[in-house]
Amino acid sequence: MKAVVAGGGLVGYLEACYLARDGFTVDVYEKYPDPRDRKPECFRSINLTLSHRGEGPLREIGLLDSVLKESIPAYGRVAWAGNGDVLGRVDYGEKGESIQSVSRFGMNVNLLNAADSLENVNIHFDHELLLCDFDKGTATFSFQENGEKKEKTVFADLFIGADGAHSAMRAEMAKQRKLDYIDFKYHEHYYLEMLIPAKNNEYQLEKNRLHVWPKDSFVLICLPNPDKSFSGTLVMPKQIFDQMLESEESLIKFWREELNKVYKLVGEDNLIQQFRPGKPNVRSPCRLVSLKCEPYHASSPAGNKFVLLGDAAHAMVPFYGQGMNTGFEDVQKFHQILKNHKITKEGISAAIEEFSLSRCKDGQAMSDFSYDHYEKLCSKVKKKNYNLRHHIDSTLHKVFPNQWIPEYTLVAFSHKPQSQCRQICKSQDQILTYMFYSLLVFIAVPLLLVLFAILG
Repeated sequence: MKAVVAGGGLVGYLEACYLARDGFTVDVYEKYPDPRDRKPECFRSINLTLSHRGEGPLREIGLLDSVLKESIPAYGRVAWAGNGDVLGRVDYGEKGESIQSVSRFGMNVNLLNAADSLENVNIHFDHELLLCDFDKGTATFSFQENGEKKEKTVFADLFIGADGAHSAMRAEMAKQRKLDYIDFKYHEHYYLEMLIPAKNNEYQLEKNRLHVWPKDSFVLICLPNPDKSFSGTLVMPKQIFDQMLESEESLIKFWREELNKVYKLVGEDNLIQQFRPGKPNVRSPCRLVSLKCEPYHASSPAGNKFVLLGDAAHAMVPFYGQGMNTGFEDVQKFHQILKNHKITKEGISAAIEEFSLSRCKDGQAMSDFSYDHYEKLCSKVKKKNYNLRHHIDSTLHKVFPNQWIPEYTLVAFSHKPQSQCRQICKSQDQILTYMFYSLLVFIAVPLLLVLFAILG
């Protein structure tokens, strides 16, 4: 059987490894050049966090150990005020669980090398998807040959759309009315990366923690790197970016007033070098996007052959750090379903439909989790009632470990479907709200009785 993967990113290369393992002959068509021919600095990306949902798929293809060797575990989060005061500390799990801070470039190259080493996988760079014929089971790609633009149409038994948030395959599905629902959003927030360098070959912040500077209108998130630096992602509205990047003076003013601790850790000259304010080559921020769609496949009377995975199906804002993990889990779940069917035309068609109909609600739930988490990172982590809520969550989990599970534990350290996690968290929120108001009444009623007695 022949499979075509459109998109050679993280999910695309992982899917190629799974397909090859399951006996397919695989062709991966990637729009961009081979990333191994370029320096890591050429790539713009938010640092990745690997959690339980993503570790399992990597383990299945024998890649987890090599990835973990290049990662840094983060056991919790530290929230900072701009002046350097600690607002709060949160552990991610009650049993020492951690997420792994990993380089997107390093992860991409690891997966690419793994796929490229397989005899039944062929990778074609600089090939852009143009058209899909869902009934005939073909896809057309454009490429350059000797300076001349050419096209080629390929046939396959299975087509995987792993071509990211701006997926050409999904666009073809939408154009040919194969989707019942699509919600693509450009958010008001943009992002830029920055670096907190090592000092004297040591980390300048606590190593095994995610560090966040919450502001009401923006947030800075920093993750540790193996070279003892921290990769930071500054997320805020375009208007604030424009003001900050207008000149060297405005850049320094912003960091000195809003993020003074980071300003001191990085230094003026380094900040100017990283952002290049007021220069023709000034760093320009990227806009955050998110996507929900349904279904994840293109149905056809001739049989289902086309299915979306990863960001092509459910792009999400990065605040929960679960985009890659959810995409990896897509691959694992699709192949679990595929194993239950024979790898025939009919079996592939049935597996695609079953995966699509069962997975949509989980992708949408994870997208909602991610968006809601932005409010927590920007403002709630600064509030005492948020830390109180986390303490109550932890206490209830210790007392009722199987009945009460905190949200982060459910999402990052379990394999429960995200849609189920969403329902559990809503129920627990309702219980906590009831407990809170019941406690207020319990305290307020005796006080009022005492007050009436004094006044009466």
